[in-house]
Amino acid sequence: MRNLKEQEHDWLAEVEEEREKIKQWKLTDRLSIVSKLSFMNGTMAASVTGWNAWFSSVLIMENLREEELKELVIIFEKLALDFLELDLKYTRILKERQNEGKTRKIADLKEKQKQEAKKKVSYVA
Repeated sequence: MRNLKEQEHDWLAEVEEEREKIKQWKLTDRLSIVSKLSFMNGTMAASVTGWNAWFSSVLIMENLREEELKELVIIFEKLALDFLELDLKYTRILKERQNEGKTRKIADLKEKQKQEAKKKVSYVA
């Protein structure tokens, strides 16, 4: 089993590698864009999991000074609010587009029903 120092070194190396991968990633088409978004989201999720482990450990958190904790609160507040704004913005965009799609489908269905009704007009008196 690896000791804590080895684990920390591995994590630092992994984060630095992922950071460079994100910086160097070329956006060439829609697939590369979605792939980069997915990769970055996974990277952030792994980091957030680590932060959660730290925040729930008194043994770790006692090693940070109060000033450092206050700095973290300021930084995390900005990150959290920015991330939630992003969430709200794109959730609203997608919801609006879904509603537009439903509206279009209803309009298309009504038009189709009109066309069908015209075909069914009887010319027999």
